[in-house]
Amino acid sequence: MQMTSYLRPRMAGLFVLALAGCHSKTDQQHTTAATDTSKAGVKAVATPPIVSDRGSLYETYRGLFAAAADSFTLHLTRVPPRLDSEDAIVSGIYYGADMHPLELEELALQSTAPDSMLLQDVSDEALPTGADGQAGSVWRLHREPNGNWTGTRAGQSLRLRRVSSTPGGMGLAIESHSDTIAAYPGSPQTPYGEVSMQGLTPVGPATGTAAGTLLASNILREERGDFKAKQAAPASLDVIWASQRRAFKKEYREVAEEMRPLFEDTTESFLSSSLYYYHRKSVNVWVHQPPLLSLGFADYSFSGGNHRLGDTQLRSFDLRTGKALSFDDIFLPKARTQLPALLIRYARRTLHTQAGEALIARLSEPDEGVSTNVCLTPRGVVFSYSPYETVPTSYEEARLFVPFAELRPWLRDGLPLPARAGVAVR
Repeated sequence: MQMTSYLRPRMAGLFVLALAGCHSKTDQQHTTAATDTSKAGVKAVATPPIVSDRGSLYETYRGLFAAAADSFTLHLTRVPPRLDSEDAIVSGIYYGADMHPLELEELALQSTAPDSMLLQDVSDEALPTGADGQAGSVWRLHREPNGNWTGTRAGQSLRLRRVSSTPGGMGLAIESHSDTIAAYPGSPQTPYGEVSMQGLTPVGPATGTAAGTLLASNILREERGDFKAKQAAPASLDVIWASQRRAFKKEYREVAEEMRPLFEDTTESFLSSSLYYYHRKSVNVWVHQPPLLSLGFADYSFSGGNHRLGDTQLRSFDLRTGKALSFDDIFLPKARTQLPALLIRYARRTLHTQAGEALIARLSEPDEGVSTNVCLTPRGVVFSYSPYETVPTSYEEARLFVPFAELRPWLRDGLPLPARAGVAVR
């Protein structure tokens, strides 16, 4: 993502968002990392899961709905709180027997107790229909003394049991950084912008191999946003963070100076809300079943208007070699021209549109309907479309999961799929 394009002022949106109480902060760097980051990915399963100190954690659980025959796997990530209280600070990806990943976010409601958690499905396929659909998708969880979770979803009981996050000797430690930048340093009424980054670093004994070294480099490239791997890998997450913060600070203050004349006779609250900008990068684990690792790299910015800009880039990695897999590494050349009809059918099913309703942008163009933003699961492929690429007025991303049974004519041989791909054993 190009920072400059996100931070240019769009005057039509200046009155939209109100800042939630951050006027006493200073322009100092605040960094929060997982406790003992060098070992976080290889700690014993008995380590307590998500705690109330709002630190950064990544954990894997196996869950079971009371009425379900099979269990599911859940990858859960927590990052520190942000300036606005409504954005999720807990997110997760879970999948069952069909390996269809579904997304979760923390529900932005009243604060829960330290040993409780409210999550909500955000994937279209998981949302119940009807007037009570939103309530029906809420996960109400309570942490037990042993670190597991119990609770309900849509009135159906469920339980989550923490398992090792280092299958095959390869774990992932989470590291997060955040900072608030004063628009007008030294001014008592200055608004603030926010810049943050959450990344993942491979840890564990498998990192010492050639494949582990290449994997670490490729993940760093993706975290920087170099999805074509045209440049040498950054030295570390700290290097990426320093660059992101420096670019945001420069652009943010340039924009603030351009807007300063507009606020000479206005109130503090208007000034603050109009210059509430942010840039956030984060990574979520979508699948971690050796020899397959699939991650989602999100990059979002807000600089006025009705909603944020950005999207999530999906990427799969072959843990046997450390290689990052592009669309062309997964699919044969003919897939680009032959897949659109299949994807449109899955798009209508996923997005709940009928045959007579339009699917605009890329999905309406037969020659451009295939998104190359994809990742593997052990049973299929996820295709991700950026905002505005699917149904009219949609400003959220759309994900289409297509099982291998539909894709086999277009798939390459030798993909890094588990020998016994399937749901986690209870």
